[in-house]
Amino acid sequence: HQIVWTWDREGAELYVDGAGTRRKYLQAAPETMIAESFTVGGPYFIENKTLTALDELYIFSRKLTGQEILQLYRTELIESVMQR
Repeated sequence: HQIVWTWDREGAELYVDGAGTRRKYLQAAPETMIAESFTVGGPYFIENKTLTALDELYIFSRKLTGQEILQLYRTELIESVMQR
């Protein structure tokens, strides 16, 4: 699955496989997201008892539109089918 999280001053959006829903629970970017570094997958001091894998991670310098996220999902889906 492709999971994308975006935010702006109006709120945050979560997209799963190209489809998204806006949630108005953020007023600004979280302070931890504008730090010099961050951790993906959880804090290093908490034991991870789940088996998860991160295949690819993209970080963009601006918020992507819903159309751009859908196009990115479709492109990645086509590429993964072509590689089989």
